[in-house]
Amino acid sequence: MKQLTKLKFDNIKLVLDTLKNYGSISKKQITSITNLSSVLITKICSELIEKKIILEGEFLPSEKAGRREQVLHLNYNFKYIIGLSFFSDSSKITISNLKPSLIYSREYLFLNKTPEELIIIMLEELKEWMLKNGLKESNFLGIGIIAKGTINRLENSIGIDIWKREIFIKKEIQSFFNIPIVIENDVKSFAIAHNYLYPKFHDFFLVHYGINGIGGAVFKNELLINEVDSIGKIGHIIIDPNMEFCPICKRRGCLESLISIKTILKKETQYFNNISIEKLLELYNEGDIEVSKLLNESAKYMAQSIINTYSIIGSKDIILHGDLFFNENYFFSLISYIKRYQLGDFYKRIILSPLEKEDIELAPNILAINFFLFQNTDMLEL
Repeated sequence: MKQLTKLKFDNIKLVLDTLKNYGSISKKQITSITNLSSVLITKICSELIEKKIILEGEFLPSEKAGRREQVLHLNYNFKYIIGLSFFSDSSKITISNLKPSLIYSREYLFLNKTPEELIIIMLEELKEWMLKNGLKESNFLGIGIIAKGTINRLENSIGIDIWKREIFIKKEIQSFFNIPIVIENDVKSFAIAHNYLYPKFHDFFLVHYGINGIGGAVFKNELLINEVDSIGKIGHIIIDPNMEFCPICKRRGCLESLISIKTILKKETQYFNNISIEKLLELYNEGDIEVSKLLNESAKYMAQSIINTYSIIGSKDIILHGDLFFNENYFFSLISYIKRYQLGDFYKRIILSPLEKEDIELAPNILAINFFLFQNTDMLEL
């Protein structure tokens, strides 16, 4: 019975994936793409239509006599998704439909609050927004939560790298809502968003270099994770063992402790007051000597780290995302160092991320959509 149940849900998942990737298509086209029988496709689609998970659209033109084919498409307004993002400097609520299209967002900069106080403020405002818009818990498929750095999926906790202690986020949420949740590290959620929005990327090593730190994730048809969450964790590989210990990973001279954007900005405060990442990149583009030294050193260490990590992971593509990578001068410097350290055409594997700012904002929502709609279809109670 369990095998039959798993087979059923695998088939439902295949149909949903096909509708997501191809848009509005007919049952006959779904049958052709999935290689499932027309009888089975009709049965699955009937269940999904009854639940209003998919909708029937227009009829396709046909010169043949008889009933014309009718297109089907996902009902993106079937349920809504709540996204919660937690970083060192800010937190955010994002509410979307299942496409996802952003419906509501609210950023919080309450750095003087305890994490518990911040979470309560966010959840109370979320509850007020739902009431104002006439929405109940049953209108939501799930809550996606992403947080910088270390998370604990078994304990549903976040916060070690943000607040230096674990916050059991599921327990906090359950005191307000009875909505299922899924949590993930921020960079790993970006990898899920990459594959979800750009399915052609299905075997890649993602490196993120932004104001919140340096992180990596490995995706090979699915996100790769292990018990200690170490797969692809490029930010904490040792670069210079003669340097000080990192307060997060407890290793000497890890990549993040040497070249994180916050570390670079801190070093530059001796030359410039109130320097921001935007100002840093402006000075870099203008050829400022001190800034260029720091960022070129960053590119050198990053090149070494990418090559060394890739030699273990061996993905098809290396996708770079983040403020520095998107700077033309920094990217040129990085590729130059990679060519210096690695002969051949290895550098051709490196791709700048197509993810837009809006895609990153919706990363927790995509995490929840992918998990509850496409990975765990049993949550749909079919």
